Amino acid sequence: MRKRKAAPAIALCLAAAMCLGGGAAFADEPPATVPEAPAAEAAGALSGAAEASYTVSYEFKSSVAWRTLNQEVKDLLPAAQADVADGTRVVPPAPAATEVRGDGGVWRFQGWDKAEATVDGADVRFVGTWKMEQYKPLFADYHFSPSTKSGAAGHDRLPKEVLDLLPAPIEGLKDGDVVHHPQPARTEVEVDGGKWVFDGWPMGDTSVMKGNLGTYASWTFVEDAPAPATAKRVQFSVHLLVDGGRDYPDAALLGEMKPALVSADGARVEPSRILANGFTFEFADVPEGEYTLEFSLPQGYRFAAGETASMGAYVDSGSRVQVKAGNVVRNFYTRLQQVPATLPPAGPAEPDGKDGAGKEPPRRSVEGGGNSGQRGRASQDPSKKSGPASSVKALPKTGDESGIAALAAAGAACAAAASLALARRARRDRESED
Repeated sequence: MRKRKAAPAIALCLAAAMCLGGGAAFADEPPATVPEAPAAEAAGALSGAAEASYTVSYEFKSSVAWRTLNQEVKDLLPAAQADVADGTRVVPPAPAATEVRGDGGVWRFQGWDKAEATVDGADVRFVGTWKMEQYKPLFADYHFSPSTKSGAAGHDRLPKEVLDLLPAPIEGLKDGDVVHHPQPARTEVEVDGGKWVFDGWPMGDTSVMKGNLGTYASWTFVEDAPAPATAKRVQFSVHLLVDGGRDYPDAALLGEMKPALVSADGARVEPSRILANGFTFEFADVPEGEYTLEFSLPQGYRFAAGETASMGAYVDSGSRVQVKAGNVVRNFYTRLQQVPATLPPAGPAEPDGKDGAGKEPPRRSVEGGGNSGQRGRASQDPSKKSGPASSVKALPKTGDESGIAALAAAGAACAAAASLALARRARRDRESED
């Protein structure tokens, strides 16, 4: 049987007792006193030291200041973190979605203003930027409408002629582009009763902001001035004076006259037709007022003054005439006559060489001779010498009496012809009045 070695074990126990007892070797000696820790330190050892904390927050903004973020984008903003200890390193989280479709395009997240931050005695804020990328380029389109004034007056619809003037849309625009609005091809459009007048674009050049650009402009209706009162028909008749009575022109003569009514402002009203009677021009719908009647005299004719059967005076070219409105025909008359040929000089003696009394007319003696065979030429008597007695002093007495008798006979013939013409004219006037 092997014996136990107890001495080493006893030695270890004694050494431990000496260390715990402050070196006392025996159990009956009192132990060394251990100072107590402060109460605050004891509490800290149990619950952990109280330290300052900070907040980490987040913000979204648009890359364009005037564009507002969609609510769907705002809903992706990370929540703020509270009680973040000083010295903590913070990395901002990525949004739950980095693309959001909205009106006109797609919002895309561009990132945070800083990749990370360390809390250093102050709160931390991260700012994330979103940019709108359009589905397609923007455009500017145009619209026309009646002005408020025109609509109130009953002109509330634009005619097709105005709507056809709308400028074509301008495509391929982007935010910030400046649009120069084009002018319509016409700014006034004539229609029945008046005209539409373009009022212009309400603003000048316009910048494209927040999407497509729609521009409106108005047109105002301007009514025509009231139409002047008119004479339904104005007639201009042409008479001829022939043998002291009234006759009528043919178509060729009428075609040379080209009459017109000329107003004070120079406007000309020309006849619309020639009546079936063949000698009356007719003017249609002549505005009321004073006119100058103008016409050309046919070749070989002149104006013949006088009174018409109704006691109205015949009018010459250049006469002022008054046109009154209404349906009653307004009549004007002119009278023309042929320009008479120049009266021939006194004719030669009768073929038998005698005057009307059967006497031979005396010969005229002209000093210096004359042309042979000339009508009314005086002949020279070669048997007589030239001298004072042969010079032309006066016609012989018998010649004077013969001339006076011829003139008296011609006057009587003219008087008879005039009397006959007056009688014929009176008869025609009575017939026309009947």
